[in-house]
Amino acid sequence: MSFSLRWLHGDLMLTEYYKRKGHRIAKSKGFTLIELMLATSLLMMVMFSGYYAYSLYSQKWQKRVQVFWHGTEQAIALDNLHKVLSSALPYIVNGKDNKACVYFKGSATSISLITSSAIFSAEPSLVQLRLEAISGSNKHNLIYQEQSIKHSLVLDIEHQPQWQHEIVLLANITDFNLSYFGWQSLEQAIENITSDLLVKKDHRTWYQTHQSSVSRLLPEKVQVKFINDHGYSQFELTFAQHSVYRLLTYMREDV
Repeated sequence: MSFSLRWLHGDLMLTEYYKRKGHRIAKSKGFTLIELMLATSLLMMVMFSGYYAYSLYSQKWQKRVQVFWHGTEQAIALDNLHKVLSSALPYIVNGKDNKACVYFKGSATSISLITSSAIFSAEPSLVQLRLEAISGSNKHNLIYQEQSIKHSLVLDIEHQPQWQHEIVLLANITDFNLSYFGWQSLEQAIENITSDLLVKKDHRTWYQTHQSSVSRLLPEKVQVKFINDHGYSQFELTFAQHSVYRLLTYMREDV
């Protein structure tokens, strides 16, 4: 008897033995179509749940990133605003009635000055900050404009600038106000300097409009208040304190 016939004979005898003992021989089988469909459905449900959870997480993360970047942009804008204003120069120009004065124009919603810390230029620059209404909204943007005076000198208080740079410094402003503190005129400042200590009168005060063609000086301080999407902000900045002496020196030299 060959090997294959012996193996077959032994297998038949083993099967017959298990039948006598009452054991069933399990037949091997694969997945049915229904089982495959159920497994596929469960897998799809798990994948959908994971995708939905990831979408929610991604949306929340994007909102947090937007809040972070908006806050960072505002912080950078305020830092630039501090540098520009606090670095105002007592830059002498020809004013009203050909009288020398420091270049500075200020109202409740705009300000123009010469600064040594412009945003774009490393040279002293003429800078203007002004409110501009947003179309179709009751909000405003604070517009920053800059002109370097390296190749375009400012000689007159009525100088017409040719802006080289313009950006939105602060956006979505609902309320904005600038106010100034200092002397109302050069005569008041000189009187305070030259008068006796016991009879000195301090005429400095807060006001809303500063025209150097009238006062001929820089204000001593500026106060900035505004409300935008990030909330309420208020701060004071001090200008150069030697604009009186700078102007008097210039006037003596001019004579």
